[in-house]
Amino acid sequence: MSKYSELFSIQYRHEYYTKAGHLNMSCMPSKATHRLLYNMGVILRTNDGGCSLYFDEELYAGSKNLYSLFPDEDITFFLFPQDGQSFYNYTRNIKTDDEGVLVFSADTAKKSKAGIVDLGFGQYEKYFPAEKEDKPGGLKQTNESTSLNADEIYELRTRANGLVPVVFKISTTQLLKYSKSNQYQINFNSLDTYYKYYLCNDLNGEKLELIDVNKTIKFVRAKQEQLNNGKLAEVFLSTDPVKSFYKTQQHFQLMDGSSGSPRIIMDYMPLPAPGKFYKDQINGNNVIVSEIFIN
Repeated sequence: MSKYSELFSIQYRHEYYTKAGHLNMSCMPSKATHRLLYNMGVILRTNDGGCSLYFDEELYAGSKNLYSLFPDEDITFFLFPQDGQSFYNYTRNIKTDDEGVLVFSADTAKKSKAGIVDLGFGQYEKYFPAEKEDKPGGLKQTNESTSLNADEIYELRTRANGLVPVVFKISTTQLLKYSKSNQYQINFNSLDTYYKYYLCNDLNGEKLELIDVNKTIKFVRAKQEQLNNGKLAEVFLSTDPVKSFYKTQQHFQLMDGSSGSPRIIMDYMPLPAPGKFYKDQINGNNVIVSEIFIN
């Protein structure tokens, strides 16, 4: 009976999900990689927050032996988040203005320690469509700005998936170089947004305050704004951006001090709904602002 050992694994880390377990992604090898893994006798298994590849110890004395038999071969995986909406709503530096991919490559590895190769936060790369030549199976690449080859670009386009793909790329030569490290970690930053509260329920107290019970986030009372329905809204804006989390412990209160002793008007202020943000300028800087309306 065959005995399998782990060849290497890819682990996903995302700030947004740090309080909610793991970020899950579908991990699909490119067609060329699928053929290579089949020839190597390597199998792919997904797990919570990552995926792992295993080799048959009866066929190979060790991972170094396997890599040496298949030198200079490229290995490419296409990753798509299972929670697509939240991932793209709350991941910093994901762009959708042009076609492109977020690439993680061992060429840009940040560090290697304790058996883990940290690939950092990836590099967003634009590409134009790979076009088919007249001859069957022929492809030509129309842009050299990405590390993906023409076949990989064409394959991504034909998957009929509207999400911006994440790509993990490595070669057997690089795997041999990091033979003492069998875990590769890819990272995603959580989106930071300014919180902007609109109080639309005729609260006219002169001493209204919005406070953070944990005393980490401060709010200032901005100028009143007129809404589309003609009503004036009291506006509170956070002085600094707030990091987004899937399960947040933030606890904001609306206080009124007009009667002499502060009293709580709203104990738990609602938090932004997914995707309810826009680009704005604060102090001359382009920022993301989340809007919360209190009716």
